[in-house]
Amino acid sequence: MPPRKSKVASASEPTSASEPTSASEPTSVDETPVIVNTAPVKRKRAPKSATSHAAQASQVSQAQTSKSDTVAMATFTNIKVVSGVFRLFAETVGDGNMKFSQDGISMSGMDASHVSLVRAFFGRDTMMYRPSTTTQVAGVPYRVLYKILSAFQNALTVTLKMGEVRDKMVISIDTETGGLNEFQMALMNIEADELEIPSDIEYAAEIKIPSSTLKEYINQVEKLEVDSFTIKHTGTEVRMTYSNTHLTGDVCLLPSCESNAQVTAPVNVMIATKYGKLFYSSGNFGEMSVMKLGHGIPMIFNVPLETMSSGEPSSESFVEIFIAPKINDDDDAEAEAKNETENGEDDDYGVENENIRY
Repeated sequence: MPPRKSKVASASEPTSASEPTSASEPTSVDETPVIVNTAPVKRKRAPKSATSHAAQASQVSQAQTSKSDTVAMATFTNIKVVSGVFRLFAETVGDGNMKFSQDGISMSGMDASHVSLVRAFFGRDTMMYRPSTTTQVAGVPYRVLYKILSAFQNALTVTLKMGEVRDKMVISIDTETGGLNEFQMALMNIEADELEIPSDIEYAAEIKIPSSTLKEYINQVEKLEVDSFTIKHTGTEVRMTYSNTHLTGDVCLLPSCESNAQVTAPVNVMIATKYGKLFYSSGNFGEMSVMKLGHGIPMIFNVPLETMSSGEPSSESFVEIFIAPKINDDDDAEAEAKNETENGEDDDYGVENENIRY
């Protein structure tokens, strides 16, 4: 019998790769067997090590981003000013809270006798600042912090980090020799309400005066062993008077205040010498000071800090001290000194000052 003719299958005809037709089975003309390649297809896969490395890198990146969001970091270049501020807080407050907010770093605290209050604020114009997503409050032993800074006379930058290490502040100091020194300072748990200064206090006089002038005359009073002095604003000039059993002093701080003072009425304020000395001996915070004098309220020495870029006085960053006035029934300083000598009293602030609210 002649062989049966078969048609070549068209490429468009469906075939089954899973159930191939056996060559021995009979087939019709319309169902011609087709040879199909049933070998498995090999697909290339990324190396397992490369995949795991990419995942690990992504996790590390996310962890670093998350960590940086919780770390507040401030870098200072004006080391003398920063060290002076911490010295002031070390000698006045001792231990206190430092708040790292979105706007900057703020500090405040009172001395043990509640006669003086010191405040400071470092804004973004005085430092390189990266805040964390949330406000952080650190209980800082200012004495320890000042000792660390004062140990490096050749420091170029000082960086404070909050949130990098649990319950510790990390302090990095870059020196002129190129060495980077790092310290971890243990923080404290200080339960203290933040002191708020009423914004509606009216002062009889606000005077701008060179910081060097105030420092010079306060040092003179301290060398003359005078415990207190009175600052008088007469309406046209600012004078400092003081006395003890051996001498009486009357010096002119500013001969004319018409151009730089806001005066509503003449005013006299007596304060203890040691508080003025403490403020101006801590450091050279800025070229100009602002004195605020009022009747029966704490007086203020305020110094705007210099900006990091231009060195001009900042409009938001400052350091200041509030000093409660001494009780004086007679505005004349000489009569007050005589009264203290007769009664054997020294630096008597009286009970009234306990009711002074800052």
